[in-house]
Amino acid sequence: EEFNGKDEISTLGNAINAMQTTITTQIGTIKEAEQEKYNLHVQLITEQIKPHFIYNTFEYINTEITNNHMKNASAMVLAFSEYLRLGLNNGLELSTLENEIEYSRAYVKIMNLRFNQYIAFTAQIPRQFLSFHLPKICIQPLVENSIRHGFPPDSILGAIDQPVITISFSLNGDTAMLVVSDNGVGIDVNKATEAMKNNTPSPHIGLSNIYRRFSLMFSDVTVSFRTNPFLQNDIIFSFKWAGNETREKPTNQ
Repeated sequence: EEFNGKDEISTLGNAINAMQTTITTQIGTIKEAEQEKYNLHVQLITEQIKPHFIYNTFEYINTEITNNHMKNASAMVLAFSEYLRLGLNNGLELSTLENEIEYSRAYVKIMNLRFNQYIAFTAQIPRQFLSFHLPKICIQPLVENSIRHGFPPDSILGAIDQPVITISFSLNGDTAMLVVSDNGVGIDVNKATEAMKNNTPSPHIGLSNIYRRFSLMFSDVTVSFRTNPFLQNDIIFSFKWAGNETREKPTNQ
């Protein structure tokens, strides 16, 4: 409300109005700055991880070709091509749950080829949720955690007949639950929890980063851990699901 008088009350009212406008503008500027800072942080993490992974993959392909292991080299080229296609996602920041699953599947295949592993990858996703939208590349880092910490070679010999990573998704009312499970050596819950709280460098790849990305898109986001070594270890993302509306619509690839 604008005050047109020249008395002290009018002057004070206009000053309060001006202050409110300034505060509102500053809040908007801070939010934009924080969003930009966050986007740059995500981009930096992506640029730090991808080149190392890409170089190692090409080194594997070159070695297999040099050793005349053409079948393995061909399998790696196909898996890596699928990995890049799904990861690029037409430049969009959102992806479908189906694409995220297939992206993670391609990653596991690449790792199995590189290290001569036999980790199985399964997904328990009701068909009606496959088109559900998530932040891009939010499942693969959790799968990477399972491989790095759940199945270290010196810990699984003789302990696990078949290493398995499973992705599941369920909806109870308006609460969605995304779970990444493995039957590896177990989760250090204290370290994982600290990684979530402090957002500091940690062996647990991207937990805090993924939590922040989920929090920008969903409400009431929580992350919890369950561990039963060599049977089932879970990282659980829970959040409110208000439908499938998004700011951008990734296309199925």
